[in-house]
Amino acid sequence: MFKEFKRTSLALTDRDLVSDWDFLSLAQHHGLPTRLLDWTYSALAGLWFAVEQPPKEEQGAPQSGVVWLLKTGVDDFIDEGTRSSPFAKRCHENL
Repeated sequence: MFKEFKRTSLALTDRDLVSDWDFLSLAQHHGLPTRLLDWTYSALAGLWFAVEQPPKEEQGAPQSGVVWLLKTGVDDFIDEGTRSSPFAKRCHENL
């Protein structure tokens, strides 16, 4: 699915998609299942996505939406030039 998305997705954005990370984030935005978490700089945007649809029910009880806030620093971000492939066996070692 991901390979097909990469092949057909260039018309979906005006940005240069350089790495598989770029394609994965675009794919998630367009509904392709990924293991990426949704991130935003805006807590209000996160809140909107948490409540814009009615709650899902599990065993007859509505489930609560969750918005997590994370205070980050400059050192928490990965340098664009040092990112490994998301499909490498040990991509987390570069973090």
